[in-house]
Amino acid sequence: MKRVKYLGLLLGAMTFLAACQPADLQSTTTETETSTQTSAPTESEEISVGSSEQEAGSSAQQGFSLPVIYQDVIGNYQASLAQPEAINPEQVSTQLFLVHQPEIYAGAFYSLYDFNQDGVEDLIIALKKSDSYVLIDLYTLYGGGDLLRLVDSFRHIGPEIGEEAILRPLQDGSYLYEVAGQSKLYQYDEHIPGLGPVPEIEAESPVFDLNSLTWIQIEAQ
Repeated sequence: MKRVKYLGLLLGAMTFLAACQPADLQSTTTETETSTQTSAPTESEEISVGSSEQEAGSSAQQGFSLPVIYQDVIGNYQASLAQPEAINPEQVSTQLFLVHQPEIYAGAFYSLYDFNQDGVEDLIIALKKSDSYVLIDLYTLYGGGDLLRLVDSFRHIGPEIGEEAILRPLQDGSYLYEVAGQSKLYQYDEHIPGLGPVPEIEAESPVFDLNSLTWIQIEAQ
């Protein structure tokens, strides 16, 4: 009788353990799956992060909305940066060579600004130094949208606009031309068309701060 009683108790214990075991295993499996799902990013989260980074990069590289004719000018500068030996001074300032002095210049840049407030934005091209911009080329549009290179008023009478012959835009829309220790005022004249000398005045306008403009670097292509 005792042996039968012991066998009954043993069978009951085994039945109890068999009933409990699947629940324990199921609980452990569920916890493992939950942990894995929590630690691994979902596909939608990865796409969202990637999209944000792309938008930020695009925003940082966004430039001006240039007229097509200005885009052609920038294209000439890009090509000349890639092949400096092929610079055409009728299209690109030879001062562009100076970008190959990285200890002095940080590159060539362009910006847009309507200096004389005539409703037409001028295209300014400059070399960047550590704390300033040196203007080397200047364009505007006239008539029905024709391209006009304003530095042509000086290219054939002395050094190219740059370090030796400095063209400084002034706040009243005129320009101060400085070369060999002498200076002269110029302003845009649509009848030339171009920059023409103006009579000397007692007090000239302050110099326009080129650092206040938004500049975009010109990259070689």
